[in-house]
Amino acid sequence: MRENYRPKGNLSSMPPKNLRIVVTPIRVTTLLCGMFLALLTAHGMGLLLTYGLGHDYVKGLVPLFNIGLEGNVPTFFASLLLFFNGLLFLFLWRVSDTRDTGKKTWLLLSVVFLFLSLDEFAAIHELLIKPLREAVDTGGLLYFAWVIPYALLVILLGIIIAPTLWRLGTRYRVLFGTSAAIFLTGAIGIEMLGGNYFESQGGEADLTYRLFQTAEESLEFLGLIFLVYTLLDLVRAPRTQINIEVNAAKSRPSP
Repeated sequence: MRENYRPKGNLSSMPPKNLRIVVTPIRVTTLLCGMFLALLTAHGMGLLLTYGLGHDYVKGLVPLFNIGLEGNVPTFFASLLLFFNGLLFLFLWRVSDTRDTGKKTWLLLSVVFLFLSLDEFAAIHELLIKPLREAVDTGGLLYFAWVIPYALLVILLGIIIAPTLWRLGTRYRVLFGTSAAIFLTGAIGIEMLGGNYFESQGGEADLTYRLFQTAEESLEFLGLIFLVYTLLDLVRAPRTQINIEVNAAKSRPSP
């Protein structure tokens, strides 16, 4: 007959146990970079199998890790990065002083990134390509016509948030500017070059086009990861780390 284990001593007198997690920007960034490199390696192996050995499926593993495709592991990771950045902007809005003139900027950026997270996961921007292409007869660098409205919105957003970012000082102007430059170079710049090439090949996704996609998505990932570092660094300033304590047990009064 088994007995139920009962710890010795009065449970009500035992102190609560706290789980303490130390978060630093460099640790989070290193972890995210490691995850990105793992995905990039899997994608590269898929390209080798597809265009080197003629195996483009391999029990579904090749499309599952193909950076250029939708609805797979890289898409989920990109959506999570956008979502995480959106939460960090929301946190900045929440902790900002009500007298801070840039408080609304963080809320706006939070909404933008949360929408982009949904867009990445559901490929909303892809739905704009055909109607815009038919409406304005785009081609060449504008073959993927969704870049037209999104580029205009980026310019408008940049004008709106520029005063707030400028007031943060040189360090954060450089950090935010670098993350934006990396991300937009991939999301819009390489996307336009890839679209031009894709059209010239009659809509065939050959190895060269896949490399365009690889460069585009890689820059997007790196830009988002760099933004995570920037926001975490801004959140913790002037502290050196963020401490998260989770109360694992609550003390109870003695009977």
